[in-house]
Amino acid sequence: MILYHPPGETAMNTLNMHPQWTQTQALVVAHEFELMVLPHNGHIALGGSCLHKGFSTKDLDLFLYAHKPPFTEDQLNAIFNALPAYGITIIRSPNNAVDDLGEPLYWRKVAQLQDSDHRRIDLFILNG
Repeated sequence: MILYHPPGETAMNTLNMHPQWTQTQALVVAHEFELMVLPHNGHIALGGSCLHKGFSTKDLDLFLYAHKPPFTEDQLNAIFNALPAYGITIIRSPNNAVDDLGEPLYWRKVAQLQDSDHRRIDLFILNG
């Protein structure tokens, strides 16, 4: 697998830090999440540094979206209730951000998660 690095950047010299997540690890986790959310009308997409640089020194960005939008409350609850069985801890539940008119800002719904190695996962919930 070829990992993309912007000119002058490599996994070894960016911030002189060890990556928390490699692209290979991110793909494995994204696939595991996909299998978990499929029965609940969901799909997972990879984003952020793991996708664009091939690694991240901070977190793994995953995007949860509905196959047939929108998610029902029961579907989202089922997804979040399933996380502990996959070794995922919920650090911060999704917020319910709204705009000035009280309409949901779905792209801002973020859950902060942690895997069994205490690495951060940001799960962006797209439900519009």
